[in-house]
Amino acid sequence: MAEDLICTDIILSLHPPDVAQILSRNKKYLYRNDRLGFGSKRIWLYEASPIRGIRYCAEVSLGMTLDGIDNASLSEANKRELDLYRALEPGNSRPGYVYKIHKFYRLQKTISLDNMREKGWVIKVYPVPVYYASREMVSELEPGLILEFDDMATGVQGSTAATLPTW
Repeated sequence: MAEDLICTDIILSLHPPDVAQILSRNKKYLYRNDRLGFGSKRIWLYEASPIRGIRYCAEVSLGMTLDGIDNASLSEANKRELDLYRALEPGNSRPGYVYKIHKFYRLQKTISLDNMREKGWVIKVYPVPVYYASREMVSELEPGLILEFDDMATGVQGSTAATLPTW
């Protein structure tokens, strides 16, 4: 079973308002208490209720600490969010790791939690609180990703992601 996992691709649960903030580009970072997994580069975003499925995928930076972010490159909303997190004492809901969203993709159709379970795609690896994506899941979903935005390039929106790097 472990050989069927892709350690650079993980499934992360977010609330729909948080996903909407990413899509509107008001949220450019994901803040997490735990490291998402060594070398995690792509996050398949599972949206909690009422969506209960995966509709988006994000390519992210490797995890960094709050102090590793340069405020000069942030929007005012992102600066405020970061300042709020920095003001917290370590261990008091202060996230330990930050992941910058570089590229954001939309799936052609939502993959429901029930559908993921039927296909055996929901695999939790203990003791790390991370769900790694299965090779089968990535192989099936990756060809249909549609690029929503790319912060690594300029002017690229809404194009089909024909080839993504296979990590």
